[in-house]
Amino acid sequence: MPGGRDAGPYNELRHHHKERGELMKGIAVGILLAIVGLVLWLTTKEVETPIVSLHKAGLILAIIGGAEALFALLGLGKKANK
Repeated sequence: MPGGRDAGPYNELRHHHKERGELMKGIAVGILLAIVGLVLWLTTKEVETPIVSLHKAGLILAIIGGAEALFALLGLGKKANK
């Protein structure tokens, strides 16, 4: 077959869905991190650990998760505008 399997519109469509899947995965990971972070932040205020405060670690996880989800959503919005 001339051009092989990776030629033509099929490859473009497959590439588009792969990028969209990666963005959706980023959104899911971000939301999961934010939820875990919020649970840690809300439930471990009085728990003391010798190395790191779970309360502060939860807040950091929530912020990072929210940023991850936001950037993935922005990426999805840019792909939709093209």
